[in-house]
Amino acid sequence: MLVFEGLFFRYSRRDVLENITFSAQPGKLCALVGPNGCGKSTLLKCAAGVLAPHAGAIEYNDPASGVKCRPHAEGFTAYMPQAQAPPPCSVFDAVLLGRRRHMNFRARKKDLEKTEEAIHLACISDIAMKRCDNLSGGELQKVILARSLAQEPKVLLLDEPTNHLDLKNQVEMMKLIKNITEKLNIITIAAIHDMNLAVKYAAKFVMIKNGKIFADSNISAVTKENIDSLYSVDSKIYDIDGGKIVVIN
Repeated sequence: MLVFEGLFFRYSRRDVLENITFSAQPGKLCALVGPNGCGKSTLLKCAAGVLAPHAGAIEYNDPASGVKCRPHAEGFTAYMPQAQAPPPCSVFDAVLLGRRRHMNFRARKKDLEKTEEAIHLACISDIAMKRCDNLSGGELQKVILARSLAQEPKVLLLDEPTNHLDLKNQVEMMKLIKNITEKLNIITIAAIHDMNLAVKYAAKFVMIKNGKIFADSNISAVTKENIDSLYSVDSKIYDIDGGKIVVIN
């Protein structure tokens, strides 16, 4: 599992994260939800090693192998930020860049095989030879996801993976993320703005408000009281076909 224990982070003198403590399990998509500016992106950057927390710890713990470590220090994490410019190369080469940590001066047979596997997992085999700067927004997001998978991560960190995508591509991306998380049995934490997408695809919800954990649970955390308090809205929660739908009045 991935364990966050008493994490603090501040910009200048302003606390952004305060005593963040929770854990995420492999094979289950963990959704980070909360209003803009609550600290979701900062939390992911701390987990990825982009930012160094001022206090607390983030530890990858595998009881089966006895491994305990800082995940980014061991190269266990792959981080997908909110927006990236398309690289001026083919899809295959862009995904191959995810193998940089494993390569020396040239790509080996294993690097090419892992690149092909990542492209297959992300369902972009049909565009593997296209240039990235000729892709749609949905296609490019899948390429970036595939590049992350080529790293062979044990922890996948996604910051708003459906940002700027239309409804069809949002659903396709979330399905991919959920299926990949389950198939590879990896730990996936994704910052998600759309509560209904989170409800449909996530197994765990970490709600953040003003830099603090507001709620940490499964689908039971998605209640009218929690949504209203978290986002300062008036909501209704409907149970439909065994799932939940959040409607804002």
